Amino acid sequence: MVREYIGTGEVALEVAELDAIEREQRQREKATFKVEKEAQSEIDLRIEEESKHISTLTDAILLVNGYHKHKGQWRKKRNG
Repeated sequence: MVREYIGTGEVALEVAELDAIEREQRQREKATFKVEKEAQSEIDLRIEEESKHISTLTDAILLVNGYHKHKGQWRKKRNG
């Protein structure tokens, strides 16, 4: 934080007013960013949940169709 002496009078009042406007603008931008970040976090959580559901469904479909996991990889079962 840096303080800068502007002086007194009409010009100083206008500069102080502009400074207050800029400060309010930064506060609004910060609040908007926070809301957007929270919304994005909610979207990310939903995507993660749906991804888990899709993975579970994929595993079930592969198992039903004769595949098995071997060292983390899906492989077709051999006909013995």
